[in-house]
Amino acid sequence: SGCSANQVSAALFELRQYTNAWRSEHNRLTRPWDGNNVRLLPAALIPQYMDMKSKFEEGFPAVLQNFLDVYNDWLVTAPHRMGELYDVADFPSFNEARNDVTFDVHMLPLPEAEQWKKISIISPDLAQTMEATTNARIAKAVEAARQQTWEDLIQPVQHIVTTLSKDKGKIFDSLIGSLVNILDLA
Repeated sequence: SGCSANQVSAALFELRQYTNAWRSEHNRLTRPWDGNNVRLLPAALIPQYMDMKSKFEEGFPAVLQNFLDVYNDWLVTAPHRMGELYDVADFPSFNEARNDVTFDVHMLPLPEAEQWKKISIISPDLAQTMEATTNARIAKAVEAARQQTWEDLIQPVQHIVTTLSKDKGKIFDSLIGSLVNILDLA
């Protein structure tokens, strides 16, 4: 199609910016859990999370398509742009790119206490070991989530305090947005 390098770069930038914004909102509404391999979504934030997820899922196909429209030009111009650094193995085919550029979230409910009762009927020793191990991991994860939540609360509050402490501190929409985010998180 003969797209310019700027069009290709803009489409890649837009795709990365969109997925980064999606990830940022996902991380803002969830808490780290189990070494951040899993993230915990507080029940109170489920409606807000689902609205956010729907918004990003709705806009994603168009952003991806903009990138895919110029992807072949990006592939064709890669040897010229990269010179000796070019390696064909670093670039997926068009179909691989189309299938691999995704954003997926799996939601798993936490097990209820009833599950432990069933395991203890089958094997009391195993249930005790699993419960002790799980409780230790949960305690560690809860502490990590608590610390991360405090950091997420303190950083914007500190920014607000710093901004308002200036001689001619101005209140911008972004400052109010930070305050709203703090209240959401709290």
